[in-house]
Amino acid sequence: MKEVNKLTQQLKEGTLSRRQFTKLVGGMGLGATLAASTINSAFAQTPKKGGELRMVFHNASQLETFDPIKRFNRLMAHRDRAVYNCLTDLTPDLNIVPGLAESWEANDSATEWVFKLRKGVSYHNGRALHAKDVVYSINRIYNKEEARGGTVFVEHVTDIIAEDQHTVRFKLNTPDVDLPSVLALLWFAIIPEGNTDEGIGTGPFKLEEFEPAVSATLVKNENYWKSGYPHVDAVTSFAIPDPIARLNACIAGEADIVNQMTPTLIDKINSTDGVKLVSVPSGYRTAGVMRVDVAPFNEPEVREAMKLLIDRETYNKIVYKGQSIVGNDHPVAPIYPEHCSEITQRDYDPEKAVALLKKHGLEKAAFELFASEVGIGAIEGAQVWTQMAAKAGVNFKTTKVPSDGFWDAIWRVKPFIMSQWNMRPTANSQLAIAFRSGASWNDTFWGDDRFDQLLTETKGEKNAGLRKEMYCEMQQILHDDGGQVIMSFVNILNAASSRVKNIVGNPVSALEWVAESAWLDA
Repeated sequence: MKEVNKLTQQLKEGTLSRRQFTKLVGGMGLGATLAASTINSAFAQTPKKGGELRMVFHNASQLETFDPIKRFNRLMAHRDRAVYNCLTDLTPDLNIVPGLAESWEANDSATEWVFKLRKGVSYHNGRALHAKDVVYSINRIYNKEEARGGTVFVEHVTDIIAEDQHTVRFKLNTPDVDLPSVLALLWFAIIPEGNTDEGIGTGPFKLEEFEPAVSATLVKNENYWKSGYPHVDAVTSFAIPDPIARLNACIAGEADIVNQMTPTLIDKINSTDGVKLVSVPSGYRTAGVMRVDVAPFNEPEVREAMKLLIDRETYNKIVYKGQSIVGNDHPVAPIYPEHCSEITQRDYDPEKAVALLKKHGLEKAAFELFASEVGIGAIEGAQVWTQMAAKAGVNFKTTKVPSDGFWDAIWRVKPFIMSQWNMRPTANSQLAIAFRSGASWNDTFWGDDRFDQLLTETKGEKNAGLRKEMYCEMQQILHDDGGQVIMSFVNILNAASSRVKNIVGNPVSALEWVAESAWLDA
């Protein structure tokens, strides 16, 4: 690390170019990710203030809102993270750090947690932060008619008590060693008690203008509790569904950051002056999703057949061009410490797939696969999967649908789709949100009693070795029986103008924290 520190100092002084720095760090075997992160940090020491950051996302909806319990897409996540804070926060290396809570501690059984709130924090309307706001904000998640997700993470919380203005106690009916990590999720953003006006938070930006499915403009919070942040005066966000059009907006100077680039655009980004690729390794996945409550996917052997129709190494090379790693039909990516590498990798086996389909009279069936630009490489992935199935004589029909309205009309509606899942801060939260029986975001409608039991027990198990064994069993259950076909864990691909500095990528949601950290060079 001494050598890296020396090179970093030369980088800051201008005696070493960024390209030279990247080459030298790569030669040490430390990788491009560390080099890019160090370059960002080195040039973030003297940020310039002012300007408007224009961020463009891939999908919009008339159901957009600034109510954090109703968040359901990346555009809303960016806005919520800019306007609100949670009790805890998440670093790019998945460490949990203080947010609105400056400290926390649990009892021996992890069935009670006490959070101490920061003093001197105020909302955008001038009202002081109070522990009662925490009670109000988190209790709202139990309204399942309104909450779009998150309830599953706190179903075991039996009481939240404001003991004084700056102390909150959580009481649980089962242990939970992960509670501080869960409370970093945006569903648990803190809003004023009794608030009915959306967009009032404690975050770095204040809501100025908002029209669902059109755009939102946020302006700098001059009284933000984090000293020195944010750097820009305003952030505007809107959606352009087509990835080529998004990139062209960045090239033309009409956007500063554009999200969800397809791998097919990597070469164009890297060869265009004034534009840079922002690639963030992650547990993000674009997966095939089968509803197990709908025929024919209610048959486990049919689900297995779908999983066997993919040559995964080839799939990843074609679709993601080196910006992914192979998946194995469970969502615990290698980036998590709980990842179970011992599970046998599922191979391409078209003969077995066809044999399984014949058992159910489906060898001549047509499987309609719905795909949109929602999901990095979703369209390309559906096409490659279709081609691989065709080689086995299995008929996939790929139906391309608009990304606008995808979450309302396609997701959890159609029986066979390509969808995307962001990474979560812990393996438990990743598994709970998508696979626990009855979870509101369980898009396969799958459930398993043993899986649910293990998911609960891991939250109280303090022995790391035993926890790992339990997570391995859950991953094996999903690998064998689950309704998601997880071919890849994909780097989150974005593009940005070269004038945008200090883009702090986070594997959980690449651009979620950018508004607070980024600044604009002249």
